[in-house]
Amino acid sequence: MVDIKTLNLDEHSNLGDLPKITDCVIDFHKSVHEALQIFKMRPGLLGMIFLNNGEFYGMISRYKTFEILSKPYARELYIQKSLKKFFDTNVFLSPLIMNENTSIIKATQKVLINSDFDVREPIITLSENNIFSLMDVHHLLLAQSEIHFRISKKLEAANEFKSEVIRIAAHDLKNPLNSIIGFSRLVQDFPDDEEIRNEAAKSILNSAERMLDLITNLLNAETIEVGKMTLLKEEFNPTEVINAVLHEIGNHAQKKNQKIVEILNFPHEKNIIADKGKIFEVVENLISNAIKYSPLGKQITIKTEESNSKIRVSIIDEGPGLTENDKKKVFGKFNRLSAQPTMNESSTGLGLYIVKQIIDLHEGNIVVESEFGKGASFIFELPIGK
Repeated sequence: MVDIKTLNLDEHSNLGDLPKITDCVIDFHKSVHEALQIFKMRPGLLGMIFLNNGEFYGMISRYKTFEILSKPYARELYIQKSLKKFFDTNVFLSPLIMNENTSIIKATQKVLINSDFDVREPIITLSENNIFSLMDVHHLLLAQSEIHFRISKKLEAANEFKSEVIRIAAHDLKNPLNSIIGFSRLVQDFPDDEEIRNEAAKSILNSAERMLDLITNLLNAETIEVGKMTLLKEEFNPTEVINAVLHEIGNHAQKKNQKIVEILNFPHEKNIIADKGKIFEVVENLISNAIKYSPLGKQITIKTEESNSKIRVSIIDEGPGLTENDKKKVFGKFNRLSAQPTMNESSTGLGLYIVKQIIDLHEGNIVVESEFGKGASFIFELPIGK
């Protein structure tokens, strides 16, 4: 029996996504003896379909065939008869025939509400090309059970996500809002003091940026959760993205007296095909984390190179590194790691989760290499466009 858990099933899956037996058609002029030989050689065969000039005529199931032939003198009576004669002179329940585009949920409902249907009989499915197949009802019921299980897990995860968002809104958004309100009142109280106005403006800007980062991460995570993140692919050189990120956030490293070193060995004439905006998010997040968790005066290295028809980008820092426990959960949602920002920067625990989802959508790969106390290297690879 096929392991249903290995199939990619959800609430939209249909009968076409489940395993079927397609070579189950037999000429109804064949004898019952020949049919029994086939059943003997194929113990997993649930039944056989009769076609008459390409049209469906009927089906004999393994269960019903052996039940009839087990009756006194039935075997001697029918063994040399044709399957048509055997079928026409015995009571076979009308088979349940469904289009393979029927959803698993609807198909299960039809099976369960059909009082005339025996679950020991197979279902007949019909493809768009008019190919008849047999399906084990137990596969259908197991698939329905698995879908319900996955839906319930999704609902649990959604509820946890909602609770975490409320917690963040109540705590992490409250602090920068209080800062904005406090410094705005300070400006009102001292309207003529230019020094106070400048300091307040900087603090208000920093608090607003923290709020924007937080809200952006929450919205991105929500988009991923509901499976609606889409890619708008274009051709570009990844070096452009790295330079654009450094231009935008390089001043954060300057404030901490950190040195950013670029080792860009990826050819300028080669491009990748990807969502430029999403890859910008990936690079920005990884470099921002390196700046955020590295002590003052340390070096951050950005390397690009070509490897096996892929671009490999490495962001290497001299921060505290990751523990073994950190490495197990580093790409999870809302996971706070042991390292702490070195200048009290904020963190939602969503950045690396979003990074991983974006790289996966691009059919790329991302890993982290780190020894606790000796910095960390985040390395991602993307296919080179042709």
